[in-house]
Amino acid sequence: MKEKYDVPIASESEFVEYMLSQMAAFGLPCTLQQAKDFYVYYARMIETNKYLNLTGITDMKEVVVKHMIDSLSCYDPKIIKSGSSIIDVGTGAGFPGIPLAIYDRSLHVTLFDSLKKRLTFLEFVIDELQLTNCILVQLNKGIRCKTGTRRADPSCCKHGADFLSAKAGHWGNLRRREAAWTISSERVSQKTYKLCV
Repeated sequence: MKEKYDVPIASESEFVEYMLSQMAAFGLPCTLQQAKDFYVYYARMIETNKYLNLTGITDMKEVVVKHMIDSLSCYDPKIIKSGSSIIDVGTGAGFPGIPLAIYDRSLHVTLFDSLKKRLTFLEFVIDELQLTNCILVQLNKGIRCKTGTRRADPSCCKHGADFLSAKAGHWGNLRRREAAWTISSERVSQKTYKLCV
């Protein structure tokens, strides 16, 4: 099974060229530095995926389209204003939170996940890319948080957020847990959720 994920990592120049062309085709401007940051994220994810199952998508072109650009498909600067806050529930390997944080470093991104291993990977990526706009929160057995360098407790969300990203299964869990921690229902609505899926 692990052999499936033991794939070669594309060169930086190949990745950057493809990323820039796909971003242009999608209609989002991308700087060379952003493309290089996306490459670092891709390379660390593929390397870590050899021993920690982060994703089944490992082909460089598929990672660019199905992970990076798909994560940015909800980004519209007319809606997601500079300095907006985003909560990414069940972030897994960091999608869409990390691509959004790379693309717009003014965003405040809180990444929630239940597995410490995934958060350790994300912490490594966040530190390497100096994404000071990201916070990690570990949720397990309800809402219990581990604190660490970049980890916070759910009270970091008591102020609400402008946008919420959650997989369909996580949305129901959020509704059941409203009493445990607060996400402002006025600021994070079902409409916003649909925008950022």
